[in-house]
Amino acid sequence: YGIHPALLDAALHTIALGPMLKAGEGRLPFSWTEVSLHATDAVDLRVRLAPEGNDTVALTVADSLGQPVATVGSLVLRKRPESLGASPGSGGDVLYGLDWVELEDTADRDTAPREEPATAQVREREHLAELAAREQVPATVTVPCTPETGDTTAETVRAVTHRALALVQDWLAEESFAGSRLVFVTRGAVAARPGEGVSDPAHAAVWGLVRAAQSENPGRFVLADLDDHEDSPAGLVAGLTSEEPQFAVREGRAHVARLAVAKPAEPAVEVPAWDTAGTVLVTGATGTIGGVIARHLVARGARHLL
Repeated sequence: YGIHPALLDAALHTIALGPMLKAGEGRLPFSWTEVSLHATDAVDLRVRLAPEGNDTVALTVADSLGQPVATVGSLVLRKRPESLGASPGSGGDVLYGLDWVELEDTADRDTAPREEPATAQVREREHLAELAAREQVPATVTVPCTPETGDTTAETVRAVTHRALALVQDWLAEESFAGSRLVFVTRGAVAARPGEGVSDPAHAAVWGLVRAAQSENPGRFVLADLDDHEDSPAGLVAGLTSEEPQFAVREGRAHVARLAVAKPAEPAVEVPAWDTAGTVLVTGATGTIGGVIARHLVARGARHLL
């Protein structure tokens, strides 16, 4: 670091003295712009805070002799939550979970069959070279992910993941694939139904890897998890034509992941009561976040805070 973190944190405490803040209404640093460090090794600071509107400040930081140390052109502040988990307008704690919902256009089994997109299949990275040699590469290329030994040992997970990584790298390196999608077809990689578990750790690891590749290369990769139902191939076609980056097929129907408000589950066993007679150690308690945590603990019965 060029400026000691504790020193910079102390400098930001002057925000609480800003005239644009309402009495008793704290702010947390949110977004930094135009930050410049002019000198290092400062041990004492003079901080000049200049309000810019209701929720933005500019900082000029100098040493004890007035020489410039750092400048912050714009620091956007956000209102501090009064309790952990609270957010503006939420009305309290909101917990979100992943919910798999059926694609609307696949819910009716009597709908007309979809036209299957032009696809090709590869199993090893060597097959990609053969595919690249074609005059026209199909818009969709599938890769069936099958553990070589059928077990779930760490070695198998590593081997399957490394194979997927090699395919991802080769796919991105070949210019002729730029307009096509590589689809990793897995089984048992995700739990898409209530009570369903993840039965294949190797394929679950492939999902984790390819998800990262998807975030870095939008539109280039697709994840499709199938079951063993006889209608799964039709569900795969429906999922591929939907342009969804990730989907699971169960009994021939494609499901996609969506965020949904989750209801807290009832505890299966009685949780032992917290011994509020003990002392709770809170590190960094002089900062803004430390104060929020301290109030959170006191509200829940803590009486001795260190």
